[in-house]
Amino acid sequence: MTAAERAPLLQVRDLRTYFYTRAGVVKAVDGVDFAVQRGEIVGLVGESGSGKSNVCLSILNLVPKPAGRIVSGEIVLEGTNLLGLSERAMRTVRGRDVAMILQDPLSSLNPVFTVGDQVGEALRVHGRVSGDLRERVIGALQKVHIPGASTRLRDYPHQFSGGMRQRVMAAIAISCAPKLLLADEPTTALDVTIQAQFLQLMRELREGDLGILYVTHDLGVVAQLCDRVLVMYAGQIVESGTVEQVFHAPRHPYTAALISSVPVLGAKRRRLYQIEGQPPNPLAPPAGCRFHPRCPQADDQCRAAMPEPATDGNVTYRCWHPLNGRLSVTP
Repeated sequence: MTAAERAPLLQVRDLRTYFYTRAGVVKAVDGVDFAVQRGEIVGLVGESGSGKSNVCLSILNLVPKPAGRIVSGEIVLEGTNLLGLSERAMRTVRGRDVAMILQDPLSSLNPVFTVGDQVGEALRVHGRVSGDLRERVIGALQKVHIPGASTRLRDYPHQFSGGMRQRVMAAIAISCAPKLLLADEPTTALDVTIQAQFLQLMRELREGDLGILYVTHDLGVVAQLCDRVLVMYAGQIVESGTVEQVFHAPRHPYTAALISSVPVLGAKRRRLYQIEGQPPNPLAPPAGCRFHPRCPQADDQCRAAMPEPATDGNVTYRCWHPLNGRLSVTP
């Protein structure tokens, strides 16, 4: 294996994405580091507003402007820093090398164009048409298991169910054989049965060299699907590691609190655990560790200084007082 093959498919280093508003600066992504390997599914979890979607938008350099701005960091895809590319070069990267599946297909699919036209457009724009375009479109729809793909090319998005529309989005995303797929909570609006089918589709897509960054707030989905997990809080990755390591022996109190708040079938608990308080105001995050106002074991050190990332085996975390694998978050 060459050095290029051993290197991560995607390497994000010290990424900082800020929004400049009249009320102040929102540090939506504040010093994020992670990698995605070829053929790997990495889960990105956290509460709403933690910065998960902004990580994906930053990778594609689609942060809303003029308020949003990537102020520092590197996003390296196969040796190329995407932040150093021009907008014209990035338009080539989007869809061809990096594709994205969004949460709501109805807001992403054009209601006045057929599904066949929309899948075919991605192929035409990126010059990936070899042979008959219709056959390529049918092949993309078949790959995501849409029944009767050849007969549904002329159908419009409203003629598909929610699960089938999400599969159409996946067909558009993979039609140009991208290297990296960003999935931003694609199963949130789906029922459990359809969600399971979509997760199986994700497993099938990663069997080549496709790397997937899967954004979700559902820890159950991460446990079923992902190889590694990144736990995000208030714009920062507070813990990362393999799913087994992080879920069975969390180091950060926030990770343990998230796991403890998930109902377990058959477990005898008088009351489901809940994380006290609210996420911090992004305009004025607290000094020190950003989780300390909600942490039951916070002390003066936690309130005074931000902990630097520490590594224990293959797990990296930001905490002055790691739990050392204890699931309990009681002081």
